[in-house]
Amino acid sequence: FNSEMASNEKQNISSGTMSRLSESRKNNMNKASKKYSISGARTLFTVLFRRLLVEVEQKPWLREALCVSAYTMACCILRLILCLLMELGKYKWHGEREDGGVTFLVGSEVMGCVSYLSKLLLSLLPTTSLSSSTSTGSSADADTTSLVVVMPGLIFTGLLFPMQSYFKCPSCPSLPVRITEMVLGRLTARRLVSVILPIHFASAVLGAFALRMLLPSAMEQTALDPIVYSEKNPWTVDFAKEVLLTALYTVAVLVAPELLKLNKISMGLVPFLLWPLYRGAVDADGLGSSFSPNVLYALRCVSRHEEVPFRQSSHLLGPIVGALFGGKIMKMAFPDPRDDR
Repeated sequence: FNSEMASNEKQNISSGTMSRLSESRKNNMNKASKKYSISGARTLFTVLFRRLLVEVEQKPWLREALCVSAYTMACCILRLILCLLMELGKYKWHGEREDGGVTFLVGSEVMGCVSYLSKLLLSLLPTTSLSSSTSTGSSADADTTSLVVVMPGLIFTGLLFPMQSYFKCPSCPSLPVRITEMVLGRLTARRLVSVILPIHFASAVLGAFALRMLLPSAMEQTALDPIVYSEKNPWTVDFAKEVLLTALYTVAVLVAPELLKLNKISMGLVPFLLWPLYRGAVDADGLGSSFSPNVLYALRCVSRHEEVPFRQSSHLLGPIVGALFGGKIMKMAFPDPRDDR
């Protein structure tokens, strides 16, 4: 009887040991499978990312599309930051409150310094004042307020050269500049119509839509709010202003970098050379040109889900026609070496 009990205990111990060993083996196998699945996912992501980089290197149109989308998003984020600076610039220090104490005083001083720095920075940028009337029931009770905005040209072209150098894009991510390059013979009219124009408009819309999905609703409304110009002037007057300013803009963008390169001056000074063009008004309220018809169209489509109305179309067609005139000026005054007789 004792021998039978001992044999049963040995069998129980051995079965328990085997079960624990099997459970440990299962746990190890599960850990190994998870480890292999994570490493496999990382490997797959790395392979896909490298494949994407190869495709971008081999296909210039894909690189240009990514550059235009990223450029649109960066310009909208810059617009959001400038609007935040404007709100900080409106802060007014009310002095010390009786119930505030030292904490309120220190906080007010800090906000006062930030507000002063914001106003100082905005005073250096090209801005304009837009008047908006708020009606309170009758025409006599209408209040007119002034809204200070930064010129759209600085917002949508200030990051032009940094984005181009970052993405190592051989072409400029500006649609008017690409049209001017077509007039100079750097690309064919067929490629411009069939590839460049669709890429710039579609990529700008995709970039604005992606930013809308990423930003909160309050920030999204500020960053993607469409640019609305005044309609007090005749359509032809605004169109002529857009054509003139865009023609000068394309010439300056193509000539200024070469002049700075010859004199060994930093390319960061290019936006300062374009400062007078940023201040040029293209409507009755003094608002400047955006120099980016594709971004103008993208903001209208993404935020309001509508096409550009006819009264606003002068600011969409004007830069395109102005780029053609800019190409003619470049061809006569600053031709490419192969066109110089």
